[in-house]
Amino acid sequence: YAMAFEPWQVVVVTGVYIDDLQAQVRSTIIGALSVGILVFCLGLALAYYVIRGITKPLSDIHRALGEVANENVAIGIPHTSMKNEVGMMAKATEALQRKVRERHAMQLREEEQQQQLDSERQTNLETQKSEAELQARVVSTIGNALEKLAQGDLTVRCGDLGSRYTGLRTNFNEALSQLDAAMAK
Repeated sequence: YAMAFEPWQVVVVTGVYIDDLQAQVRSTIIGALSVGILVFCLGLALAYYVIRGITKPLSDIHRALGEVANENVAIGIPHTSMKNEVGMMAKATEALQRKVRERHAMQLREEEQQQQLDSERQTNLETQKSEAELQARVVSTIGNALEKLAQGDLTVRCGDLGSRYTGLRTNFNEALSQLDAAMAK
């Protein structure tokens, strides 16, 4: 660069050596690249930390949700104390786990009730069967006695019919005794 200064009649000339200028440009570029690489690396580290802070809890919740889907209600649900979306997902998974537990408890109660009903049905069937057998024996005994009475045997009497039919046996035998006494006169 040159410039004439007329009042003094001087020409002022300045200049820069190209090598010096290239060295300065190179130094500036290297400094800028160094700062850029440092900022990039810090950004990567920060991004890894933030992403890991999100994906780790999500992975834990995903694993817990899979266990709940497989009806494993014994595990604890992680990250329910977090106040962000991850915590909301963890609380929703915990609520789902409670529902699965309630369903298991309800199925257990239903199975117990079904067993009780089956037991009661079996008891009722056995009671009805024994009652039917007793009634058949009573009808057969009375029928045999009536058959002998129809053949003219007034000495026939009913044997033991069981405690429930004591009154019937007593009345039948008493009627035959009175009939026998009336015929004897």
